[in-house]
Amino acid sequence: QWIRQPGQKVQMDVKYCPKLRGFPQRYQYTAIDCFSRLRFCEVYDEISPRASVDFLTRVVACFPFRIRCIQTDHGSEFTYAMFPEVKVVHPFDAACQRAGMVHKLIPVATPHHNGQVENSHGKDVVECYRRFPVRQPSELIALIHRRNQIWNFERPHQALGLRTPVEYLQQLPRYRRAVPNFAAAYRLPPRHPPAGPRFSLYREAWRAVQREREKSVTYVCS
Repeated sequence: QWIRQPGQKVQMDVKYCPKLRGFPQRYQYTAIDCFSRLRFCEVYDEISPRASVDFLTRVVACFPFRIRCIQTDHGSEFTYAMFPEVKVVHPFDAACQRAGMVHKLIPVATPHHNGQVENSHGKDVVECYRRFPVRQPSELIALIHRRNQIWNFERPHQALGLRTPVEYLQQLPRYRRAVPNFAAAYRLPPRHPPAGPRFSLYREAWRAVQREREKSVTYVCS
C-alpha cells in the first residue's frame, strides 16, 4: 500500500525500557507516521488497554494532522483478537472508533510489517539508551521527551533525503507551519489516576476470558 499523505497510517508498538535498579519495569509506547516519520513516545509503568488508550489520546493531541489508520500487533494491550472467548469490544478498538480511525492488525508473529516503528526502537537503543544511561524514572521520562524533540526536529533521516520529519512534512503546502504539539500531549491529565485497579500485561484480557468461560464452558470432573 502506497502512503500518499500524513496520517494515512500510523504504526504503534511498545518497547521495554532499560531496567532501572530498585524500580519496576517501565515501557516505552511509540507511534510513528509512515509518511513523514513524525514520531511520539511516552513512558508508562504498565502495558495495558488503559495505557494504550491514554497513549492514543496523546498521539492525537500531538500530531498536526488527522490520523486515519492505526496499525498494531496482536498484543492484548491493543486487541482481544487472540482471545476468541472474549466478546466485549477492546477499549483501544473503542477509542479508535470514537476518533474515526481504522485499527489494522498485522499478521501474527510478523514484526517486519510494523517495520518503521520496530526500526525506530532499534535506533533508540543505539542512539539513546546506550549513550545516556539513567537511574531514576524521572530521568527516563525526561530522556524520552528530549528524544521526541531530537527525532522530529534535529535528526536527519536518510529515508527523507537527509531531512528531519518536520522539514519533510512542511514541504507540503497544507503543512507549511505544522509542528508536533508536544506541550498539548504532555499537558493531558495524569496517565495513571489513583482510583481504580492496576493491571499488568494480559491480566485484564485473561480475566475477561475467564468470565466468558464460566458462562459458556461446562467443566467435567472425572
